[in-house]
Amino acid sequence: MRPIINLLRSPTLIATAVMAGLVVQSALALEDTPGETSLPPLEKVPTCAMLEDYEGQVLLVDASRSFLMDTFNRAGIPCGGWISIDQGWAKIKHRSGYRTRVGAHTFVQVAREETEQFVLYRGQVLIESGDGAPEARVLTANARYRLERGRVLVVYNEQDEETQVIALTGEGKFENRFVSENSIALKPGQSSTLHQKALRVLPDTPLAVSTADLRSKLAALHVPEKEKVQILAQAKERADHGLALAQRRSPAGIVFHSKNYERHSRTPDDDALRKKFEAHAVGRGAAGAAGKDTRGPADLGGPSKGPSAELAEKARLLSELSKAREP
Repeated sequence: MRPIINLLRSPTLIATAVMAGLVVQSALALEDTPGETSLPPLEKVPTCAMLEDYEGQVLLVDASRSFLMDTFNRAGIPCGGWISIDQGWAKIKHRSGYRTRVGAHTFVQVAREETEQFVLYRGQVLIESGDGAPEARVLTANARYRLERGRVLVVYNEQDEETQVIALTGEGKFENRFVSENSIALKPGQSSTLHQKALRVLPDTPLAVSTADLRSKLAALHVPEKEKVQILAQAKERADHGLALAQRRSPAGIVFHSKNYERHSRTPDDDALRKKFEAHAVGRGAAGAAGKDTRGPADLGGPSKGPSAELAEKARLLSELSKAREP
């Protein structure tokens, strides 16, 4: 017994025994509650998407955000997995047929078909849905976009809590995720935003998107040149169409004809005053055209003298000044 006591007095052996006890206790705990402490292996999680191509710093994370997977072309992305891009871009293909481009400074989740297929935490994604594919749904912190067929660019700014949607081709519905019964339709080349900090319940009225702003976004997503030209042409057509409609409208503050628009009911006094004013304006205009001085006493601050009186006054002042200079 004494040798054992002497051995236990050694600090190294005591530490080893404590660590062994902790390991055994942890193992027993795992055996008692395996469902609460253990995670399923990655190979048992179904794959929802595939990484087709990428460039820059692209990270693939599992649904629990506990495991970092290898990044390579044609790498599988599990359902619920996340894509994090600091610098660069990525092109992924969803198993439902959606093709998605992910831009820099983006954190997005790839989900199943039963829920929103894409959950955008920050950054920007371009989603393309072809014929035969189910409705594509993109979810942000405050908004949702439903795409039946076509292309859409969704941008979310987490600092401003603002969701911006730009319809590139096709049509879709933009809505507040908490008030889904009130949605707005976006046509190709139109853009709308939903600002949480501004306490907006409904998205803004769709407007034509700026081609310069759209061009920079497409370049960041590494969109091929041929597709970029088609998208910008549609955006320009939408902008020109909106400009043509604006030119057809009467500008603000236009003076309408008196027969079609009256601010108040006309009276005989109004007609008399109008005729008196017109006669006065015509008289002053005719006198001005003949070279006469039409300024009245109120304009000159005193009685009107006329041109001849002013010349006589100047001659008298010059005469007195010349006499004052004589010795």
